[in-house]
Amino acid sequence: MAQQYPDWTTLPNEILGNIFKLLPSRDKMSFSSTCRRWRDAVETPSLWKKLNVKVDEDFNEPSVIFLTQNYHHYIEELEIGWSVPYVLSEKVFCLRHKETVKRVGRFLILLFERFVQVKHLVIHEWYDIYQLKKLCYLLMRFLKQQNRLESLTLINANMNEMNFSNLLMACLRSKSTIKHIALHYSTYNSRKYFDSWNFANSVEMFYNLETLTIDCWIFLLFFNKVCILQVRICKLKTLNLYMDDTIRKLDTISIVRESQWEMFFVYLPRATVNLNVDKPMRDEQFKKIIQKHYPLITFTWNYPNYKESCYVDCCQCLERLANLQFKTLENIRLTLPLSEEQLKDKIGYIQKKCRKVKSFVFNNVELIKKFTHFESPVQNGVT
Repeated sequence: MAQQYPDWTTLPNEILGNIFKLLPSRDKMSFSSTCRRWRDAVETPSLWKKLNVKVDEDFNEPSVIFLTQNYHHYIEELEIGWSVPYVLSEKVFCLRHKETVKRVGRFLILLFERFVQVKHLVIHEWYDIYQLKKLCYLLMRFLKQQNRLESLTLINANMNEMNFSNLLMACLRSKSTIKHIALHYSTYNSRKYFDSWNFANSVEMFYNLETLTIDCWIFLLFFNKVCILQVRICKLKTLNLYMDDTIRKLDTISIVRESQWEMFFVYLPRATVNLNVDKPMRDEQFKKIIQKHYPLITFTWNYPNYKESCYVDCCQCLERLANLQFKTLENIRLTLPLSEEQLKDKIGYIQKKCRKVKSFVFNNVELIKKFTHFESPVQNGVT
C-alpha cells in the first residue's frame, strides 16, 4: 500500500494563516474566494495583526482597500510609506502615481471612518510635495484619532512643511500610552525646518515615555531646549543615539554647553545611553558627543572606509572613550579598517580602565572570550 502523506487540508488554520502572511495582498484576496477552508484561514486574526503597506507597490490595484474593509478590526500594527525614497520631479510623480494617490486617500479615509486603533505605528519615506498634501492631511487626521499608541517610529516622514515634530503633536491623545519613540531623519530640509522648541514640549507631554531612539543632531538640539525650558523626563530609561554620515558639519549643531551637560541627571534622571556611530570620526568631533556626564552603556562604531588619518583618529577616540566612560561602559562593538594588532595598546588601555565591560566585539571577534585579561575583578576574586 502506498504511503499516505498529509496534505494541506490537515493543516490548522493558524498554520495556513502563517503561510498566507508571505503572500501579497492581491493573492490573499484571491485565496479567500477559493473555498471556505481557505477563507477561514485568511480570516485568522494573527494574519492581520500587522499591516505593512508600501504606497508605490501595494496600491497599484485596490485589493488592499477591499481587505482592510473586511479585516480592519484585527489591525494592531501599521507600517506605511514608500518602498524607495522619492526622487522624481513633481510633474513625473503626478503622471506616474495619480491613481495610486487616490487609492491611498481612500485607504486612509477608511481607517479613520472605521476608527481603527493601532498600538504600533511606523511611517517611513514620506515627502512633503504638493501632490501629497491631501494624503498628509488624511494621515495627520488618522494620527489625531489614535488613543492607545504604544510605539511610534518616523523615518524621513516629512509633512507639514517638513516639520516632523508636528507628527508628535498629532499623537497627544496617546500621551499616556506611548512608551517608545524612534526618529531618523537624514534629509537637509528635515534639519532646516526642525522646530526644537516644539519637539521638546511634545516629548515632555508623553509622560510614560521609556525609550527614545533619535539621531544625534536631533538630541543635541532637543537637549539644549530641555535645559532652557527645565523639562524633566523622569520615566525615560533608554536613550539610543545614532549618528551617520548625513551630518556633514557637526559643529553647526553642537550647541550644548558644558554647564548643560552637567544637568543631564537632573532632566533625564533615569536614562542610560546607547550610542551608534556609523561614520569616520575625528577627536574634535568625538568629544562633542562623548561626555562624562551621562551613563554610556553600549558604544558601537562602524568606521566604513580606510583613510590616512584612520589610525590616529581611532586611537584618540578610543582613548577618550575609556577616559570619560570607564564607570558605566558595558558593551563595545567596533568595526574598524584596522587590525587587532595595530590597536593592541588601545584595546589594553580600555581593558584596564573599563572594568565593567561585559562584551567587547572587535571586527566580529569577541575579545572577552578570547583574552582572559578581560575578566572582571569579581571573576578574578578581587573585591
